[in-house]
Amino acid sequence: MASTMKELHQQLRSDLEFLAERMAKYANKRRIEGPILEKGDPVYLLRKNIKTKRPSAKLDYTKLGPFRIKDKLGDVTYRLELPKDMRIHNVFHKALLEPAPKNAKLVKTLPLDEELASEEYDVEKILKRRVMRGTPQYLIKWLGYDDCENSWEPEANLSEELLRELRQDHPEWFRPALPPSRLARRPGLRTRQS
Repeated sequence: MASTMKELHQQLRSDLEFLAERMAKYANKRRIEGPILEKGDPVYLLRKNIKTKRPSAKLDYTKLGPFRIKDKLGDVTYRLELPKDMRIHNVFHKALLEPAPKNAKLVKTLPLDEELASEEYDVEKILKRRVMRGTPQYLIKWLGYDDCENSWEPEANLSEELLRELRQDHPEWFRPALPPSRLARRPGLRTRQS
């Protein structure tokens, strides 16, 4: 009985090793296949996961670029030199890249829709103020956008006119905060006795 169990365990172990090798062989084959890309090569970026404001996905660009490969981060990941106006993460999987001709003219800016190209948006309302790492930020409700699009913006992004209106409407937001030691000495405030 014991020898039969040992034989069974050995057979199962060898079967599992064989299956693991076969799975690794096919998985690695799929991962490593594809174009060989190096640092400095021009590539097209497939628009698969990039959303645009174009009216129809069928009529939108299928590829963006070409862009130059800035770094090869691993076997299948690359960092691209993207125009600053794209505002997306610049690391992509090999499956989203397609080699471009070596003499292809690189893209410096992308033609964007008027709405996307404009960097100024209309503020409907300012909801809150906070200070993060010493920088005042404001929770903005954007005109024509849903509440899920509200965003915290640093004071530097707001116009002088808007800041002037804020100081008039919410002077309490601009008063310096008193340190706790000064709060305890203010007349009329009680302190806890231990």
